[in-house]
Amino acid sequence: MNIIQRSPNPAPKAQGFYEQLQARSIAAQQQCLSLPNNAGTQLIFAAATSLELQCIPVLRHPDETLNLLDATSLPGMPRARCMGIREHRWHIGTQESVIRHRSGLRTLDLLHSWAQLATQRTLEELIIIGDAVATTLAKNNTPLSKELTQQLRATQAELQSQTAQHQIPVQSTVVETIRRFVSRTERYHGKKACIRAARYIACGSMSMQETRVRLALIQHGLPRPDCNLVVNLLTFNSGMPYTLDLAWSEAKVGIEYDGDLHRTDRRQWRNDHEKRNRLQQNGWHIFTIDADTINTVDARAHFALNVARVLSQRGVTSGFRPIAKPL
Repeated sequence: MNIIQRSPNPAPKAQGFYEQLQARSIAAQQQCLSLPNNAGTQLIFAAATSLELQCIPVLRHPDETLNLLDATSLPGMPRARCMGIREHRWHIGTQESVIRHRSGLRTLDLLHSWAQLATQRTLEELIIIGDAVATTLAKNNTPLSKELTQQLRATQAELQSQTAQHQIPVQSTVVETIRRFVSRTERYHGKKACIRAARYIACGSMSMQETRVRLALIQHGLPRPDCNLVVNLLTFNSGMPYTLDLAWSEAKVGIEYDGDLHRTDRRQWRNDHEKRNRLQQNGWHIFTIDADTINTVDARAHFALNVARVLSQRGVTSGFRPIAKPL
C-alpha cells in the first residue's frame, strides 16, 4: 500500500496582485471607519488613503508613516482636525470632486487624489500610479465624482467631433482627460510634475514593473509600445483572447513580464507557455523578462538594444540610444 505523506504546513498560495490591492483597500476602510467622530466635519479622504480605498497601488516608501490617514479640506470647508489623520489643503477641488462610497466614507476622486501625491513621489512613481489610475478608469469599475464624469464626457465629445471614427476608444478619452486635468489654469503644488508625468501615462497597466519596462524602452529611444494589447484571432481554450503586456503589433514583437505568480502558479505558467508558443507559431517574437531584466542601468540598456535590433529587423525604426534620456 502506498502512503502519501502530506506536509503538515503546506505553503500558502501566493496572493495575486489584485487580491493584494483589495486586501489593502479593506484594511484602509476599516482604519478609516475606526477613527473617532470628533473631526468637526465629515472627513474627505485624499491622496494615498483615497487611492488605496479605491484599489490603486500607491507605492508607499518603507519609512512612510502608515498609521496616519490622509484627509483633505476643500475651499469653504472647516479644517478637519482629528487624531490619526494628516490633513491636506486642496484648493482646486470642490464638492463635485468628492465620491460618496457605499461604506459611508467620502474620498476625492482618482485624479485629484493622484495629483496630491506629486510632491511625495518621484516622477517615475507618479507615472506608475497614473498608469493604474488610467487603467482603472478605462475599465469603468470604480465610482466617479460628478466632476470627473463631466470631464470624461466632454473630452469624449470633443475627440469625437475631431475624427471620423465611429467610436473613440475609451483609453484615448481617459488619457486625454488626465492631460487636460493636469493642465487646468489653477495653480497647485506638484503641477509641473503632474504635467510631465501625464505625457507618459498609458492605459492597460496596473503593474509597477511593466510600467518601468515601458519607460526604460522609451528613454532608450524606442517607439512607445501598446499596453495590454489584445491579439486578434488568437484565444485560449476558454475563448479569452490572448493579450501581451507590451507590444508593437505592426512588427509582431511583444514583451511578457513574469512576476512571482508566474513561477509559483502552475496553471498560470501552463497558460503562459501555451500562449507564447502559439504566438511564436503565428510569427510573433516574444521577449519574456523578469525583474533582473531592468534592475540595473546596464541591464536596461542591454535589453533595449535587443528589442531595438528585433524591431529593426522587422521594419520598425527604433532610434535606439545607448544612454537613457531622462524623463
